[in-house]
Amino acid sequence: WYKWAPNPQFPRSRPASPPKVQARSTLRQTSTKLAHIGMYMARTTDTNRRLLVLNKDNALPEVETSFVKLKSISHDLKLAPGDYVIIPTTFQPGVEASFELDAVFSAAVPPAGTLFRSIGSPSDWLSTSI
Repeated sequence: WYKWAPNPQFPRSRPASPPKVQARSTLRQTSTKLAHIGMYMARTTDTNRRLLVLNKDNALPEVETSFVKLKSISHDLKLAPGDYVIIPTTFQPGVEASFELDAVFSAAVPPAGTLFRSIGSPSDWLSTSI
């Protein structure tokens, strides 16, 4: 069980057209006491289930995962079509921070007015048998 696994996870789907979309994800702390924050972004095959494994096969290498004690951090990248998940996190396990997450796209992806939704509870995979 990875330390980031209980963190909120926010899915985003990117349709096939246009072929490439410029995206900017911004994680902004809303409390006055700042924590060391970072975010992971990965490809996923199911936007309704929490991501359990983050590795070189699904993590987006262009999203640097360094942790900084700043009010906000941003990542700019080109997204190919597919499903993705954004995982905000703090450096120290057990340290919580309140935040806002924005994602801005160069095309209408997702449709205007679509809000982020969090994927299931951290225990949603515990009842699955393999």
